[in-house]
Amino acid sequence: TNAPPPKNEFLTAVTNLGSVITAKAQEVDQQHHVTEKLASVKLATAAKTGEINEKYQVSEKWSNLTRTMSVKVEKVKEDPKTKEATENVKKSLAGASSWVSQKFQAIKTPPSNNGGSN
Repeated sequence: TNAPPPKNEFLTAVTNLGSVITAKAQEVDQQHHVTEKLASVKLATAAKTGEINEKYQVSEKWSNLTRTMSVKVEKVKEDPKTKEATENVKKSLAGASSWVSQKFQAIKTPPSNNGGSN
């Protein structure tokens, strides 16, 4: 039959599969020195990144860009037109939220039964 195996049998099979995969991965790692090679690549990458950073002043340029963007964002936020547009959005959102809340309450509250019997 094609009935699924009992739960415990399934968990045992999955656990066993995990163990087999882990063992094989460790074996391949030891044979091919994968972890060592990865560490070597990480070191080389870090060294090259530092070299590139020094050569092109990447960190300094990034800091300057960040400062410039920060100033621009502040100028945009403080602009009267931006402030007015922001307030309009807040008012619209408050109105829409209120409308949705009223509709939700209307749906949630059952209609009253004026004088009728239950």
